[in-house]
Amino acid sequence: MNELSDTLKSKALKGPVISNSTAFEIGSACIIAPHPDDESSACGGTIALLRKNNFSVNVIFITDGSMSHPSSQSHPPIRLKLLRAEEAINALHILGVKRDSIYFLGLPDSKMEGLDPTILQDTSMRLQALLQKMQPKTAFLPWRNDPHSDHIATWKLCRHAISTLHRQVNFQPVILEYLVWFWERTKARELDIDPSVKLWRVGINNQLARKKRAIEAHASQLGQLIKDDPNGFFLSPEMLKKFYTSEELFLEYNSSFFIR
Repeated sequence: MNELSDTLKSKALKGPVISNSTAFEIGSACIIAPHPDDESSACGGTIALLRKNNFSVNVIFITDGSMSHPSSQSHPPIRLKLLRAEEAINALHILGVKRDSIYFLGLPDSKMEGLDPTILQDTSMRLQALLQKMQPKTAFLPWRNDPHSDHIATWKLCRHAISTLHRQVNFQPVILEYLVWFWERTKARELDIDPSVKLWRVGINNQLARKKRAIEAHASQLGQLIKDDPNGFFLSPEMLKKFYTSEELFLEYNSSFFIR
């Protein structure tokens, strides 16, 4: 991770460094996550920091996370869907987010790329309604190039929803994109970041213990719970180390491209 992190910092040095005393630069926030656990892994420290400073935080989960262990007999998709929602609620409770600020849109895990356009349109409308109700100062989305089909599809869905709201009601939050599979599947030399991109570095040292506890609440994704699918997904210790750091990094692109 150091190589990628250092590369990001060398490419985009304009962004602010956020601490407890300057969390107001983010303010009220909405985190939009492709799967339960993305919110804790990529944004857990920032969520805890914002809640400590009494900013409202809402979290929207796009897919149901039901395909992380597709061959499991003990946890078929319907059971895993319920379990992952419960884990997400518990993780966010640790970070200070209340149950009535958590939303599950329930799209099928790992299948966003090929969904019927009418389903995506309906989901965009639901997302628009939630964002218009929340009016967050900052919206956190997965990085537009994060190497996972659901992450890229979620970014596209968010772009459609926020662009539509901007045209209809002039809603325009600050948009920060977070990194998940970037750290595992991208090499520094593959990065192609526009020089206008701003890097936000959020110091989370004081919140790191809570972030770790929140990630651990997603037990089904840590190889601790589901034992009958040897090919099922789990966050490896090596991957977890990349999230257990003293800061979280976010990218702010030119908003005119996002909302056009």
